[in-house]
Amino acid sequence: MATRQIRISDEKKRDAHVNIEAPRRKERVSFVNSNGQAVKSDRLIKMTDEQTYEALLNKFEDDTRLAEALMDSDPEIPFDKAGRRVGWSDRVWIRQDGSVLFCARNLLVKYNPDGEEIERGDFIDVEATVSADGNPIPWSGRLFAPEDVVRKYVIGRVVRLRHVNGLTYDFLYQMAKELSDQNKLLLVRAMADSDDGKKKPAPLIFQTNGSPYNGFLEGRVDGDSYLLRLHLSNLELKRVTT
Repeated sequence: MATRQIRISDEKKRDAHVNIEAPRRKERVSFVNSNGQAVKSDRLIKMTDEQTYEALLNKFEDDTRLAEALMDSDPEIPFDKAGRRVGWSDRVWIRQDGSVLFCARNLLVKYNPDGEEIERGDFIDVEATVSADGNPIPWSGRLFAPEDVVRKYVIGRVVRLRHVNGLTYDFLYQMAKELSDQNKLLLVRAMADSDDGKKKPAPLIFQTNGSPYNGFLEGRVDGDSYLLRLHLSNLELKRVTT
């Protein structure tokens, strides 16, 4: 996630525009060859659509003839293309017969826990609930012990909040100090406009059709420095019932 701006409110219901960004991950492992030189990753052609199982089955008509062909002539390997580097390319959608699909109808398909389809309909875009121009993320006042959060939720992503000027530095510093002093995580949810015109709590969605998250805000301070991290989870841990 690149740096972007959001609105957030503090305990006194004052809101401000601040930045959120994902911290850069340090490379823990690097690969080198026998001479100690860095290894470069590359994308190579493995096969084409003429070597898929469906294409080969259509060509040899049945599995028996296909098995004999695999042993006799290796038709599953395109010797003139396999191993060649892939340059600039675009992803395209294709039909089951391999022809290019130029227009598609997006559907929303729901399945039950047994994998059976229970509902199908047109896909409707889900708008973002977090933005610089939308409703500010409120201070919910719902505090959780860190050990309770890690036992109930799977934290999938972490972003941090940063000030954009001196005023927002004081604003975020006080939020971090409040959470640090209590050693608690603050449950954070967005406020979305409902059909009846009222604002209701909603999951954090950072982009159109993005994943919905529950947020847990963590604050730390060290002298004049502060750290505000927003832990994001879209998976809740539940005890398996028998």
